[in-house]
Amino acid sequence: MYSKYEAEDKEKQRIYDIALSMIEEEGYDRVTIRSLCSKAGISTGRFYHFFRSKEDLLSMFFDKAIEEFQQKIEDKDFDAMDIREQMVSYYGWYAEYVCSFGLDFVIHFFNNENQAFNTESSTVAVVALTETFLQKAVQNGYVVPDGKSIHEIAGDICVIVKGCIFNWCVQRGRFDLPEYTRDLLKRCIRGLM
Repeated sequence: MYSKYEAEDKEKQRIYDIALSMIEEEGYDRVTIRSLCSKAGISTGRFYHFFRSKEDLLSMFFDKAIEEFQQKIEDKDFDAMDIREQMVSYYGWYAEYVCSFGLDFVIHFFNNENQAFNTESSTVAVVALTETFLQKAVQNGYVVPDGKSIHEIAGDICVIVKGCIFNWCVQRGRFDLPEYTRDLLKRCIRGLM
């Protein structure tokens, strides 16, 4: 028997999945809360029980990415990698994850008008994970450059990856985002570490 919270989590996930499907079929701009509610068989009030806005619905993207990657880093093969390889692997995987949602979704998610994305909390988990990689590197002999902190370096790496994603959006998906991200990060990380 499901608890009330488990049932609500399942319903929220179902609404999210329907929204992603609709965005893929119709495009982000054409999907309205009303049309989503109609397709999901729920009231708009029920939608607002789970999400503050259509943009807030997109923020589940980060939650899902972090959940999935937490499972990935528990793999013993991942732990056996060099720290540089771990970071390139992580962000390469993240770029693959981003691409899996389709260009239209990504263009609207990675957007300066998406208030759900443009908060400090939306990047905290990604920066924190990068800081973990860097702390492990320090334990293995990496010396943080003068005048920089691990937090600043982690933030810089995240900005580089966001730049890759932004460029992919501007280029309308004309290049392989994961490959480009991995290649650029290999060069950048080599310069940092």
